[in-house]
Amino acid sequence: MIEYFIYEMSCAAPFVSDVQSRYIEAASPEDALSEARKTYSHPCGLFSAACYKSADDFHRGYKPIAAWLRDKD
Repeated sequence: MIEYFIYEMSCAAPFVSDVQSRYIEAASPEDALSEARKTYSHPCGLFSAACYKSADDFHRGYKPIAAWLRDKD
């Protein structure tokens, strides 16, 4: 298992998204995003999530290694 840094944004609540970041252990970046989607709790729901190798990669502006964006309703 590898520890991935996940950056999450809620659906606009009501005007701007709330952001959250955390580490999730998973076998792959896609598995980490899947776990993030399952365990995310916010009254407005999850809008997007991005997976990075580390928080340093996120703060240095590197592209995520995997990402998820909510489908339109």
